[in-house]
Amino acid sequence: MKKILILIALFKMSFNCFGQNVSKEYAQYIQQADSLFYSKNYGAAALQYTLAFKANNDQAKVKHRYFAASCWALTKNIDSAFYQLNRIVTKGKYSGYYQITGDDNFKSLHADKRWQLLLQGIANNIADERSKIKNEIQVEQN
Repeated sequence: MKKILILIALFKMSFNCFGQNVSKEYAQYIQQADSLFYSKNYGAAALQYTLAFKANNDQAKVKHRYFAASCWALTKNIDSAFYQLNRIVTKGKYSGYYQITGDDNFKSLHADKRWQLLLQGIANNIADERSKIKNEIQVEQN
């Protein structure tokens, strides 16, 4: 049961949103960006994601920054990809280790020294989340 709770919490946390209130303009840009992303027009999608973030005071849902990072990686804009990934790891407390390491969109980042640092940040987020869940379970058992 504990493992199931941990998995559920980690999944929910991996797609949380820092900046829950989104503007109408943000939603419109995201809709356009998502459409371009799924059409494999990654360069145009990345620009739409960037406009969405700017329209929402640089606040964004983790999944949108993840998609933006994918776009930047696929267009070989490595610095921008890492910028988005670092945002979701540090601000969004992203913990989808297996998701990101298994995502072929990020293969171009694997040789970069920042990749291992990013993975370490994700591992730290997982450890923090496990610690919180463990503490919650101990409180409930007392």
